[in-house]
Amino acid sequence: MGFRKVTRMLPREQGGRAGGGRLPETPARAYGDRMLGNRTSAEWISEYSKSHTHPVNRLCHTLGIPMIAASVPLAAASPFVHGLWKVPAGLFVVGWTFQFVGHAFERKPPEFLKDWRFLFVGLRWWAAKVAGRA
Repeated sequence: MGFRKVTRMLPREQGGRAGGGRLPETPARAYGDRMLGNRTSAEWISEYSKSHTHPVNRLCHTLGIPMIAASVPLAAASPFVHGLWKVPAGLFVVGWTFQFVGHAFERKPPEFLKDWRFLFVGLRWWAAKVAGRA
């Protein structure tokens, strides 16, 4: 099973030819465009930010998102360390509790209920927020 070669049209104002020149894309880039719905990371973060404006919700997400993120590698390591499973399980449950408490203050449902891809935006939003960009 191989990758099929994917091309996309480049608009003339971006250097495309009048005849419709095509630029080859790597399979990873072509998959990423489908995954992201032809939106940039900044566009996803911007949309995510619109449903996270209440200060309590932002605080809850600022605390909860890294807890959930930390739980994943710890859960992967837990079969190799006796009793470790309690730590990632607790982080995961408390992290998601923060998320839903925050959305109760926001009075808006989580974005991932509309589009599952928002599950992958939260960590990028958190990094942008910590860096002062969200």
